[in-house]
Amino acid sequence: MDTVDNLEAALKDYDRDDPDHKLFVEPVTPKPYAFNAGMSRLSLSLVSHPEETELAREPQTRQDGSIAVLYADGTVKLEQAGKYDTK
Repeated sequence: MDTVDNLEAALKDYDRDDPDHKLFVEPVTPKPYAFNAGMSRLSLSLVSHPEETELAREPQTRQDGSIAVLYADGTVKLEQAGKYDTK
């Protein structure tokens, strides 16, 4: 999914109870999550290191400089400052 709009369209049947599409928006900022366009239309079976491959992340760093990142293996990790520049 190369854009939030495309992702929302692909998942529309799964978020029927969320007409405002809050699933795609970080609740504090409220900005849309940043998705890895390089993963668009790529089969997960082709990802050699899903535990290291970013799918999405928060739209900006937190006050302490950390940022939550979703990886292709389904884990979410709070990364330290400096790894991502999103301010």
